[in-house]
Amino acid sequence: MAKCTVCGEATSNKCGKCGQVWYCKRECQVTDWNEHKKVCKYPESYEVKQSEGKGFGLFAKRDLNIGDLIIREDPIIRVTSDNRSAGIAFERLAKFEDAFRKLNRATKLKLLALAGDRFGTMIEIENEEGDEFDRGSRDSALYEIISRINHSCRPNAMYSFMMSNREAKAEVRALTKIAKGQEICITYIPATDDERVFRISKERRQAALMSLRNFVCQCELCLHGSLEEEEMRKRIEELNDEVAKIIPNGKFEKAAGLILTRIDLMERCPGLVQEVTIAYRDLYELLLEARRRSIHINYKRIKLSSNIDVYREKIVESAKPFKLDIMKVIYNEIMQKFSTKYGVEPNLWI
Repeated sequence: MAKCTVCGEATSNKCGKCGQVWYCKRECQVTDWNEHKKVCKYPESYEVKQSEGKGFGLFAKRDLNIGDLIIREDPIIRVTSDNRSAGIAFERLAKFEDAFRKLNRATKLKLLALAGDRFGTMIEIENEEGDEFDRGSRDSALYEIISRINHSCRPNAMYSFMMSNREAKAEVRALTKIAKGQEICITYIPATDDERVFRISKERRQAALMSLRNFVCQCELCLHGSLEEEEMRKRIEELNDEVAKIIPNGKFEKAAGLILTRIDLMERCPGLVQEVTIAYRDLYELLLEARRRSIHINYKRIKLSSNIDVYREKIVESAKPFKLDIMKVIYNEIMQKFSTKYGVEPNLWI
């Protein structure tokens, strides 16, 4: 067993940030902090190198656990556009070109080095003003390192952003355990489109990627995925489509049962566990709406708890392991919306 850096007592507790020093109790850690903080930093999690058939990519330099921070980065360029504008694409391009001209030579060369991969690929981030469903503007940002991350339809990482009027810092965290040497991949498409239509089956994934990014995906799932996994993904899409059809007809009990089935499949399907949070959000909203309309649901028959706040708690429980700030922001926005619409306590995620 290791020994405490300060007092020499045997301990199994190490610094949660760098993992390089050991402490037996908090008092010892506090005593040592003035010196240790000079060298304490997160261990290097990634390296940029060639990825066969993809240009450059990010690869894990150490074993990563779920929620581990891989990179936190400031953008090279950030532009803002009015998302109600019909000429939004041209507006963004003009702003991008203007921002590029103002960069110094060294930064321009860093950005141009991305041209061999996906030059111009920008992460869309929501402006902090307005709510989730009706943003007043939409920002885009370009990152030197994060732009190197390749796509997979079964991602092992996910990005989010910490937004303010002054910065648009982005971070990438592990969604699954990632072994040293394994490529770090995110998805280039959200699981659902603007109409809440799931795009996780091979047919819909490939169509979305061709439309949005103009390439045919050759990730591990698309080339070597099992028939069983693809069937599960297709079934999840079908369940989601069916829920959307029956809710307008007032069939809330059946819809709740279908969402529960969707959650079960997502928890068993590789690469979709992060979408469970969305499913619990859908279930909680459905139950709130049923209560508001006084629509009877036989909770016992479909194996639901009659205490619907359980499913609000499930939203947080399912999101916490990933340690993504954006999940907390979105959750709090949704709870504020539900508080206004349904008169429930917001119970914000602090």
